[in-house]
Amino acid sequence: MKGMFHTIEAVIVLAMLMVSVAVVFKPIQRADDSTLLAKSGYSVLHHLDDSGRLRQAAASNDMASIRAELRQWLSDFDVEICTLICTGTTRQDVTAVDYFIAGYQSFDPIRIRLYMW
Repeated sequence: MKGMFHTIEAVIVLAMLMVSVAVVFKPIQRADDSTLLAKSGYSVLHHLDDSGRLRQAAASNDMASIRAELRQWLSDFDVEICTLICTGTTRQDVTAVDYFIAGYQSFDPIRIRLYMW
């Protein structure tokens, strides 16, 4: 009789251990394509801003130089500089990233929206 209780006790401990391991070590969830695309787009904008090429072009509303800089890193994209409202794009299944800049040599908030597909 004593051996049966030890066996039941061992099964209960094993079940509790398996449940606690399952709770602690949750499976890693894969990021979908839009999440990876958004991260890469934001990283490119941040890199261009850190290198000093994005802020001045955005303040002067120079879309051609911004597009030329982005073409080095991205293939399918569109970009716009918004003041209050962005006009958007007509494409479906687009990932949009907003990048905010406080201004260039003065406080003049600028919003850059990058559309990627």
